[in-house]
Amino acid sequence: MPRLRPKPKTITGHIDGRKYSSLWFAVKAVHSSKLLANNSSQLNHNYLSFNGFMDNKAEDGLKNLSLNHMDSSDDNCDQQMATNQRNVSKDSGVKVVEVNDKMALVLVANEDLEYELGCGCVRFTLLSHNFDVHMNGFTLTTDKSVEMMAVFGHKVTIKCQNNGHNAQTINDLMTKVETLGAKDSEAVMSQLKDNLCVILVEKLCLSSLLYLETVDNFKPLSMKSESTWFDMRSVGTNGFESIKVWDKLFDDLQFGANDVIVVTGGTNVGKSSLIRHLINRYLNKRDTECMYLDCDPGQSEFSTSAQLGLTRIQSPVLCSTAMNVIKHKPLMACSVGATTPSKAANLYISSVYNLVNFYQKDLQSKGPLFVNTMGWTRDLGLALLTDTIKIALPTHVIQMNSTADQSVNIGFDLTPESVKRFNGYRYSGSDRTRSLKYKLSIIESNNKRSKKSQTTRDLQQLSYMSQMPDIAFKPFFAMTPYK
Repeated sequence: MPRLRPKPKTITGHIDGRKYSSLWFAVKAVHSSKLLANNSSQLNHNYLSFNGFMDNKAEDGLKNLSLNHMDSSDDNCDQQMATNQRNVSKDSGVKVVEVNDKMALVLVANEDLEYELGCGCVRFTLLSHNFDVHMNGFTLTTDKSVEMMAVFGHKVTIKCQNNGHNAQTINDLMTKVETLGAKDSEAVMSQLKDNLCVILVEKLCLSSLLYLETVDNFKPLSMKSESTWFDMRSVGTNGFESIKVWDKLFDDLQFGANDVIVVTGGTNVGKSSLIRHLINRYLNKRDTECMYLDCDPGQSEFSTSAQLGLTRIQSPVLCSTAMNVIKHKPLMACSVGATTPSKAANLYISSVYNLVNFYQKDLQSKGPLFVNTMGWTRDLGLALLTDTIKIALPTHVIQMNSTADQSVNIGFDLTPESVKRFNGYRYSGSDRTRSLKYKLSIIESNNKRSKKSQTTRDLQQLSYMSQMPDIAFKPFFAMTPYK
């Protein structure tokens, strides 16, 4: 009796009372966004509770973005302004003061906190020159804005420290705030204090995100208020325990322009989060860039699932994973046809080899290469991992061990000697191991994944396809002949 293929999982949503599949939403992303913009009453929540980064300036590395109708002055993005002031958390020492329906001020005390952001696109600008503000490892400055895109709960760590410079006077801050066009200037001014760091948040519009909120499987967080366009909530300081370890690791390793850093570890130990933090720390230097090689087809960072990709990173990685496919474009990608290489091991290793070879020939002088590997650390997965190390010829290998679930950990330390002796899938014995020499760093992780991999893949695929242009519904005879 022939085997029947299981019925594919269908993601559904509603527009104008009709039910549509995920494929329709992917193909008609921008078109549906326009429909929703004209029928905003159908949305249960504002799609810009908080979020996003998307520079409108070409010099900020975003000139290649194919965003549709991303304009902070778009009338379709206007939402009713809430109260002028609210505490993010009772004990957080942080206030959000809304200037108008497109801008808000975040007042942060001298402390470290982790926040969860809603959904949308925003631009951050530091107004206080006497504070150093670090977001996921990247340092904000008063002369350069950064933008973020997020979808349905994106955690961001904000580290705020007084840098010892002369304190900015209230008059200086008031002068800056006066130019923002506050609806209630007196209420805003009354919240400014000498000992508070002031960050300006500006709302941007990304119509590609609108349709995501219509998909039943991806409802926004309940944290979002219907009366405000910006929201964030404190989720404690647990994230800073890892950040302290990561910062020390970055300072100890001192990555150079020609270094290759391979990050290994089991499933959900935080490999991607670590690499994003290291990249952001590296990009704090002026006029720098780095490369990212994604070797995990099941949890890719900058390419869609079932692909391995090599991406040039020139701006901080602050967006949620599902949004990175919009902001960062791979230079080269290879499809392995599945989210796991279990049935395509030869194709997987060949793809890794081709991507590394492309980097070594054309891009190695441009910046360091960060390699994210799979979390599959048993049997064939371990063989493919050791082959990846032999192909990449790293200068540094970072091995992450989970303290929450030790069953996902690699059973031995990935020293150069142990990798040389290990028989990989394609390379064994002394194959490609003579020049294998690197520094091994082992760190512990207590990371717990908040979203399932399948959910992230679905969001990522829909985000990628939302960049497609509008479909023209015209008669065949009205179309321009192919040239």
